[in-house]
Amino acid sequence: MTRKVFAFEKKDTKDVSFDLGGVVIHCRPQVSGLVLMEFTSVAMTSLAKSEDAKVRMQTTHPDDDAGPDELDRDMAQSAGNATRALYDLLQESIIKSDWQLFKDTVADQGLGIEDVSEIGMWLVQEYTANPTVSR
Repeated sequence: MTRKVFAFEKKDTKDVSFDLGGVVIHCRPQVSGLVLMEFTSVAMTSLAKSEDAKVRMQTTHPDDDAGPDELDRDMAQSAGNATRALYDLLQESIIKSDWQLFKDTVADQGLGIEDVSEIGMWLVQEYTANPTVSR
């Protein structure tokens, strides 16, 4: 029987927070690597499907099976998956006591999906710049 014991030590973590128009939102110093992997996987798959759908729409012939309705469904499903992954990432990242404040601030300031996506991408950059170290 082969067995490997993994022991990871956490690097010194830093305070992770961001400012939304004067409202400071505090985040966990680290999130699970699985959360980051899920977000990245869904985001990249969504991007690839979106690009594929654009190409297919430009090259679709009237006799093709994949008509505009099917392409629209594919793009909608892909966008829905990416949106869910972004929401999950934010919910895992922002400390529980600030989650409602974050949602209220996003609504009050009329922030769009692009703005919220930018916050998510910044969080991924912050978290991947502070990985755990194997001993």
